[in-house]
Amino acid sequence: MRTYRCFVDIPQLTAPDRVTLASPASHHLINVLKIKVGNPLTLFNGTDKIFMANVHQITRHHVIVDVKEVYEESRESPLHIHLVQAITKGERMDFTLQKSVELGVAEITPVFSERCEVRLKGERVEVKMNHWRKVIISACEQCGRNRLPVLNTPEPFMEWIRNHPTSLGLIADPRATQTLHELTLPSRVVLMIGPEGGFSLSEVDWAIQHEFKPIRVGPRILRTETAAMAIITALQCKAGDL
Repeated sequence: MRTYRCFVDIPQLTAPDRVTLASPASHHLINVLKIKVGNPLTLFNGTDKIFMANVHQITRHHVIVDVKEVYEESRESPLHIHLVQAITKGERMDFTLQKSVELGVAEITPVFSERCEVRLKGERVEVKMNHWRKVIISACEQCGRNRLPVLNTPEPFMEWIRNHPTSLGLIADPRATQTLHELTLPSRVVLMIGPEGGFSLSEVDWAIQHEFKPIRVGPRILRTETAAMAIITALQCKAGDL
């Protein structure tokens, strides 16, 4: 029988226990996965713990589960990667978030850069943040991660750099001469990826002034979502996670 993984926003979850899952999780289990009474579940709550449970009862809007056992299990990378991603359109941004979660990114900050085609204000920011959180949770459920990557509120690119010094900050730039092979990695890395069209020259210069290192991936110019995945993968290989 298939065991479903499900994120539950219950920090004090323990075992044994009987809990009612919140509406979003219950809706997905009932209407999408068609879960039945007695089905096994693996729950996680954003810590290095997994909880083995069974479905006790299904009501019209909620799933009630019996938590049986709890285990410690960390699936995090030894390298803390903070992805600072210029906001891209629709599915491209979702793809970048999903795959970066699968590859072990620990923190994500969306930024507005000069060539961003997406502009968010007021309520649209929170709507988009809620959507991105769902993408991240779904990716964790799929890939087996128990900790949710931190998702920060979008900021303007220039302001973010000015306010966040780093021991090693990398900015993707096809004009750069340095490659990842030449870097010595600390335990934490900030990786900045531009939008469609990349970062402008003034943005790259601003990053360099704040001690970010421009890096190139190879002899070809990659799409924004490809560049993010390629560099994250290379960093994780270099760190021993992959």
